[in-house]
Amino acid sequence: MKLSKREDYTFYLATELARSYGVKRLSLTEIADSSGISLFFLKQLIRPLVKHKLVESKEGMNGGYILAKKPENITMYQIFSAINALPLLTSCCEGKISCERKKSCTPGIVFRDLNELFIEKLKNTKLSDLI
Repeated sequence: MKLSKREDYTFYLATELARSYGVKRLSLTEIADSSGISLFFLKQLIRPLVKHKLVESKEGMNGGYILAKKPENITMYQIFSAINALPLLTSCCEGKISCERKKSCTPGIVFRDLNELFIEKLKNTKLSDLI
């Protein structure tokens, strides 16, 4: 499994917002200039975070973006859920599919366990842990 640029850059964006939490709002232009990520791409990345109420936006003078909650109250799982369906190592990790080999499929058992560990790690890692 490999994170896409979209996912990777969204976590970078959220981390930058966490660093500035309680200090100032950040404009996407500032983030684009300091990171080298295109402004156009950042505009796409911020939308689902605002939609899921993880980030607040303000237009005009002193405008920009700020986390809607303290960094210690936002998990990587919440960010991942806002931008994407959670990654799965195999389709059997969903638990929704019916497979006659499911009970005896030892690779599937390992992949399901790894997936559960991955999701648990996302749920237990807060933005504040990343700054």
